[in-house]
Amino acid sequence: MDTSGTENNLSDDQQNRQAIGLWGSLHTLQLLLGIGRKTDDDIAFVGSSDPVIARHLADAFELDPADDIRHGINPTDCFALVAGDPGFTPDLLQGPREILSLEPGALRSADFKTTTILGLFTHSPGFRSLEQVLQDFGPISSVHFTAHCSEGQGTLHGRLHDAFCVIHALLGTPEMIDAMLVGALDVQSSQPGHHHADKVSDDLFGITGYLSALIRCVPRATATISVSDQLDWQRSLRIMGPSGIIDVMENTITWCKPDGTLLDVGEPLEDPFTFHCMSLAQEISNSTGSSELQLQPERIESIMACCEAARLSCRTRAPESPDKVRDLLGRT
Repeated sequence: MDTSGTENNLSDDQQNRQAIGLWGSLHTLQLLLGIGRKTDDDIAFVGSSDPVIARHLADAFELDPADDIRHGINPTDCFALVAGDPGFTPDLLQGPREILSLEPGALRSADFKTTTILGLFTHSPGFRSLEQVLQDFGPISSVHFTAHCSEGQGTLHGRLHDAFCVIHALLGTPEMIDAMLVGALDVQSSQPGHHHADKVSDDLFGITGYLSALIRCVPRATATISVSDQLDWQRSLRIMGPSGIIDVMENTITWCKPDGTLLDVGEPLEDPFTFHCMSLAQEISNSTGSSELQLQPERIESIMACCEAARLSCRTRAPESPDKVRDLLGRT
């Protein structure tokens, strides 16, 4: 029996397999486990600054755990690091390494240009389908984006960053952001608004709960976002304009004309989180060694300013300008 073709196929598959490392936290444990179950790449390293999480990952992938990323990775080991710790920055590593981050906190580093943020809604198959029909759809009057996750699926900062990536891609940098954060344990009360505003974290990495914002864009478009780290995984986008409504899901779109005619009808996913993990695994395989998914530095700075403006608005209880926030960040 001639098996040369099979051997060639196997060697091709092995040649295409890449080595990756997983560095996690409680915030992203379920994401990393999901990626590990779906990836075709070789997992060469696992760890976390939390020994319990490090052991959990080690048991799942039958590897020795590391709990010190500065000394736990040999600089000569060749693999891309998938970072799922909100406190991680590339500065913690010894020597250069490709960073694929699940959280936007990695962008704090001065070396953020070497970091790719994974899993953005703008990278999803559904958003790619939207891009193919946007020219036919024409002007956008209104955008609404929803993004939820629960413990182990990401952070509120991650969902907020994801939301502003969508807004920036469709409408550019917002002119003004008016946001409010309801904490995870807050309840309806007659206490004055500043009582809750004073509890808003001093940085984006500490925010948690339910955040909504009204966003004014130039020249004439409005957007709203609703993000939370207290609900199971869900992301969806709705855009409205003279040509009707397009609903965008992780995997597909539905376009309804103003008269009710359906041009495209997409089927919703039964398990959006599993689909997201599968998409992440594929994205990691495709992005290793590629700069295709990296955002331009100016866009990153704009999105970071939008996130900070939203957090600041939650504190001041007043609309905030991303451009002014960006100027302030540039001085620090």
